[in-house]
Amino acid sequence: MAAKKDDTTYEDLRADMKAGRLGGAYVFHGEEAYLRERTLEEIQRILIAPGTEPFNLRTLEDGATGEEIVQAVDSVPMLGRHTLVIVRDLDLYKLDEATQEKITALLGDFPEFCVLIFVYDAIPYKTDARRKIHTVLNKNVKVINFSYNESSKLVPWVRRHFRDGKKDISSSDAEYLIFRVGSSMSVLLGEIEKLIAYSRSGIVTRADIDAVIVPSLEAESFDLARNLCEGKYAQTFELLDKLFSLREEPGMILGALGWQLRRFYLASAAVQAGGGVKEMRSRCAGMSEYSARMFMKTASHLSPAWCRSALKLCAAADYDLKNSSGDERGVLETLFIRLAGEKKHADDQAGHSC
Repeated sequence: MAAKKDDTTYEDLRADMKAGRLGGAYVFHGEEAYLRERTLEEIQRILIAPGTEPFNLRTLEDGATGEEIVQAVDSVPMLGRHTLVIVRDLDLYKLDEATQEKITALLGDFPEFCVLIFVYDAIPYKTDARRKIHTVLNKNVKVINFSYNESSKLVPWVRRHFRDGKKDISSSDAEYLIFRVGSSMSVLLGEIEKLIAYSRSGIVTRADIDAVIVPSLEAESFDLARNLCEGKYAQTFELLDKLFSLREEPGMILGALGWQLRRFYLASAAVQAGGGVKEMRSRCAGMSEYSARMFMKTASHLSPAWCRSALKLCAAADYDLKNSSGDERGVLETLFIRLAGEKKHADDQAGHSC
């Protein structure tokens, strides 16, 4: 049985590009916009000779009609062997009946000289098996999901960009940078450029990173949760001040905090089970080894019972936040005080049991 087209991976695409096997129709979607756009540029360089773009490259924006797509695909190449047609933000599953029929007929008799790429940028890619076009797309279109890379894959890329800027960074500090700003390559590139301009030595350090970068809400919520887990309440309230000064929504802060506390709970359960980083990663799908180490370091001093209580208190705070009369900050501060009380109680019980 042939593999489903939506099983095509980015690695498969790279192999086809390297071997000169590009052909047919593709869907490009996913959160990693930087990698997607760089891949499009590379495909253009492979297929379209410089100077032939007016003849062999067509870009159609959202709202493209079926007739426009068919005409673009059927236009024979001039001064080259291939044409490339890029259609942006056309939802293939929301086409009218007439356009569906045109796309279906086109994909069923597709010219060998053309590569057609549907790019989902401003709209999400969502399939719908109830639509007639689904079977046609599944059979004739290769779907590539440009998801965020794992930290281990990003580290060489980060270090290479620093070297391009005549700087160096250790692998561990590159991991730390990724942990603090997230895995988006476009965000990372912006922070790398700032660090290259800021650093006065040939090596970018962790101190440079802390001085310059803008941490993601995920990183800030990790700090919040870790401070609460470690009883560092002054730092907790200082960080809350910072998040409010940045106009972060209270609901977003609470949601991110609850998510991180749940991960600390899973880490504490992994410790109780005698597991390590590998056990933690098995409990949290997609977690990097670096992140797992960060959680496990603090979780070794936590009790799963306190973590469960913390999650219940977060759920209660979420209810209070949604039903508050406006004192949203007060809801979060009250949550922190309750978490501190539960932590003291758990620590006292642990001390008595020794």
